[in-house]
Amino acid sequence: MAVSPGYDQLQPNFVLGTGQWVSSVAEQMVGADIDKVNQLRDHFPFFPIAHGNKIIVPRVAGLASAKFTDRQAPQSDDSLTKLVDVPEEVELVCIEGSVNLSDYALDVQSYDIDQLDLQIEFKKIAIRVAFWQQFFSSDLPNGFKGLPDLVASSQVNELNQSIELSDLDALVAEVTEADAEMDSKVIVMNSSTFKYYAKLVRSAETAMTYTTYNGRRYASHNGVPILLCDYIREQGRCNDRGVDVWCMTLGMEDNGLFGIIPEDIGDGGLVIEQAQGGADTSSMIYRLRWYCSVILGQFRGLAGLTNVHVS
Repeated sequence: MAVSPGYDQLQPNFVLGTGQWVSSVAEQMVGADIDKVNQLRDHFPFFPIAHGNKIIVPRVAGLASAKFTDRQAPQSDDSLTKLVDVPEEVELVCIEGSVNLSDYALDVQSYDIDQLDLQIEFKKIAIRVAFWQQFFSSDLPNGFKGLPDLVASSQVNELNQSIELSDLDALVAEVTEADAEMDSKVIVMNSSTFKYYAKLVRSAETAMTYTTYNGRRYASHNGVPILLCDYIREQGRCNDRGVDVWCMTLGMEDNGLFGIIPEDIGDGGLVIEQAQGGADTSSMIYRLRWYCSVILGQFRGLAGLTNVHVS
């Protein structure tokens, strides 16, 4: 089954003959307003298994071998003989991002890049930002289910105090994988939390440990790689609450957390259409929409520490 880590359809486009990546120019123009640390982005998998904007997710022992359908009743196959729960109907959510190009005035001609290409790339960036903002949020009006919506209540520990290494031990222990290899499990925290974690490690008079995950080297806790993602809100940004720390299994094979996109809508769910304007490119406006959803294969694939104090 095809998998697309890092959502290829939203990745930078190289403009032939210019020697420039369009998105690198756009991201330089946007700068710190959008460019956040997000190591989870390059490892989170998306599977083009949806047909249309709905999909039936069969709850089976081996999710990777199951058949997905858009019918009300799941198709019968061998994998469904191990049905462990009622199949779930998931509706893909349309994500749009907005960005005002006038806020980032630049002589585009100096980069030899077409204005329309740049407009599209800006909106791709805006969609990526909107996705990750929603990924860590709950009760969204568009119906998108973020981690707080997906995690089981039994898998959440509201700490309401400073984090200790033992709290991370317990968090990691809450997450299991279907194949028991434990090679798809990750811890996700923001940069501020990681700095506090590093202090805890030093105060315990132990050395920081590291592990390789998908060919990249990361700090680790109990052998589980720590990925930094600054789309997790900072402490005090919402009612003086602390931050969240997540542990999850990534991928369908281990019944963990993964994204789904349609294979029959746009380019991997990305739809680009002209919304306004005509032959004059200066008045042409494109609308970009991305259809996707996030699935949790089984409840032990995700756990969280909430209201964690890191100062």
